[in-house]
Amino acid sequence: MAPETRSQHLRPQSDARRNSPTRTPPPARAKKYVMLPASLKGEKSKVGSKRRRVPVEKADEYMRQLKEEEEKENVEQNKDEEEQEPKEKKVKHEAEAATKSEAGEGPPKNVLEEGLIYFFFRPKVGTTEVSSVEDVQRTYIVLRPLPFTANDMKDNVKRIGKDDCRMIIIPKKTLPTTGGGRLIGLVTKVHSSVDDITRQLDAETYSTKTLGERTLLSARPIAEGVYVLTQEDSMHYLSYILTVPQEHTEIETAFGISQDGRYVVNARNPKYPVSGPIRAPEGAKYSDEILEEFQDYRWIPLEPKHMDYPNGTILFIGTRRGPEELLEENADELMTLEKENEERIHKTFQGDAAKAVFNDLHMKKDTFVDKDLKGTWA
Repeated sequence: MAPETRSQHLRPQSDARRNSPTRTPPPARAKKYVMLPASLKGEKSKVGSKRRRVPVEKADEYMRQLKEEEEKENVEQNKDEEEQEPKEKKVKHEAEAATKSEAGEGPPKNVLEEGLIYFFFRPKVGTTEVSSVEDVQRTYIVLRPLPFTANDMKDNVKRIGKDDCRMIIIPKKTLPTTGGGRLIGLVTKVHSSVDDITRQLDAETYSTKTLGERTLLSARPIAEGVYVLTQEDSMHYLSYILTVPQEHTEIETAFGISQDGRYVVNARNPKYPVSGPIRAPEGAKYSDEILEEFQDYRWIPLEPKHMDYPNGTILFIGTRRGPEELLEENADELMTLEKENEERIHKTFQGDAAKAVFNDLHMKKDTFVDKDLKGTWA
């Protein structure tokens, strides 16, 4: 007897029942999952846009998390790019400077900054004639950095942007001339235009309740030259050579300014109070990176970045020797800079050195008593 098959045990369904219009179809199975993108970035770019099974009830929460992760990633990426860009520029600048130095096309690698330097003094309020330092209110140093390029100085001076000058006030009025002599200067203007510096040096009239109208005479130029800020071992030096005036004057002597000079320079940690004639409402607001470099030291060697913050305090220490005591390569750089400045004055101003000073700072030469910078007091 042949074995029975499974089909023989199935009850046949009548055609009437099978085709009945009242038959209810089986309910559709509920969809428990949806396919969503594994990454919004991949979804937008259509590259590697993988999909992921996500329970329906968690779909909204899943998409919200994807958006939050993308926003967080974008913020971190932008932050990294902002932090990396200055570092890349600094590395690039140092590499270019080192290459130029090795090829003899730029300054030595331990020259931190170079440029033009100007010395000014302002008479005391109400003073009509100045005959000595006793009639002087304060002294100013203006630094105008020049780019490290092999171009002609004349072109470099023209190309300097609007925000490159600094002003330093010397409250004690005279600069140290002997070894070990020291004074403190205050940085009051940073990233300033030539015109902004000139406005700070112009005459000013103001009113007081007791004395009425008072006049603050304009600051008067003493000298102009070139400078280099250099690093030698553990100390940094600010050295200069005067181009104008070409002969030493009585006024230069009175202010402790020689035809060439050199100072050990340091920047003060703002967490320590400053004493003496300096008057500043608060210390320099240095970046966290610079503050870390100070640690607990009261003073550290001065770098250009320390002079890019208002209220920065600088300690000038006089040396017994002049710029000739610098490392030979640094002294040569300073001498080269001075020679270039002389050539600039000769070409542009037909040798009128005083005219060059007033023109550089957009000052009206004819309004000054000592318009030829001969060292005349009155």
